[in-house]
Amino acid sequence: SENHPLVTAALAVATIDALAGIGLSAAVKWPNDLVVEGGPAPGKLAGILAEYVSGPPPAVVVGLGLNLTWPVRDDDSPLGATSIRACGHKVDRWDMLAVILAGFDTCLEDLAKVGGSKRLRSEQVARSATLGRRVRAETPSGPVEGTAVDITNDGSLLIRPDGQASQSVPVTVGDVTHLRPV
Repeated sequence: SENHPLVTAALAVATIDALAGIGLSAAVKWPNDLVVEGGPAPGKLAGILAEYVSGPPPAVVVGLGLNLTWPVRDDDSPLGATSIRACGHKVDRWDMLAVILAGFDTCLEDLAKVGGSKRLRSEQVARSATLGRRVRAETPSGPVEGTAVDITNDGSLLIRPDGQASQSVPVTVGDVTHLRPV
């Protein structure tokens, strides 16, 4: 469907909400990483990949890699790997999977309703670690550096380049690095 780019957002929202249920605060680093920015072990907690398959029948295949007990290196890298255990929490993997899948199902059901894509995009924006920050996006056409200002309905990140007050550049694919404020 036309909402297939939002499947990644739906799984991200469901996973962040499941983590919140155990007291762990995470956010989405555009486009598909879940990160923990504070606490004893900040870093990348999970990654989500999705691919549209034209079918028949058409489908979106989505996968989630969530670090439950991944060992953490002590190297001061701000987005090295972290895990639920390193952040001071312990979960049963099957219980966590059940909670994530139930939330994912709820998000997908809501997405199918009238106005669902707008609501899900709002939920995605509310859980973003990227929006409002200075970023550098490595894109196929070259780097873009500026402030991440929005996420479009198709999942593109809008970046307002440094020194440009009103023009935003849509980034549909690329590696994004969070930068320190100027």
